[in-house]
Amino acid sequence: MSVDFEIEIDDADFQRYMQTTGMKLGDIERYLDYELRTAMFNAEADAKYLAPIGKSPRSVDPLPHGKLRRSIHVEPRGDLSYALVADVRNIRGRGYAVYQEKGSIYQIARPFMGPAIRANIAQFVENIRGILVGAFKKE
Repeated sequence: MSVDFEIEIDDADFQRYMQTTGMKLGDIERYLDYELRTAMFNAEADAKYLAPIGKSPRSVDPLPHGKLRRSIHVEPRGDLSYALVADVRNIRGRGYAVYQEKGSIYQIARPFMGPAIRANIAQFVENIRGILVGAFKKE
């Protein structure tokens, strides 16, 4: 299971912004990448904190508690694109993070990735807004 987060920028607005501020493309990309990476690593920490832990009687994991938590990590997917991933599998090789997040007919949902992303998105947007407002004030 993964939650992808990617930034898409309208080219016309972006070109107008760059002309107005005098900022270079590389500077803006570095700012955006830093803020996005920071938000995703914060979401990773929150998801690990929120992830349910327990021991299945059929578990063969030598560290039974927290297998789901240990599987949560951030993967870069390209320019300004990161994914929050939980790739834990049961003994049959089936991923079960999605059943914890969304629930199933056999268990209630115990979401951990969605709340972690939502908890960090507002701060990310505020940081990006600050970068853009700060750049316009330099005029």
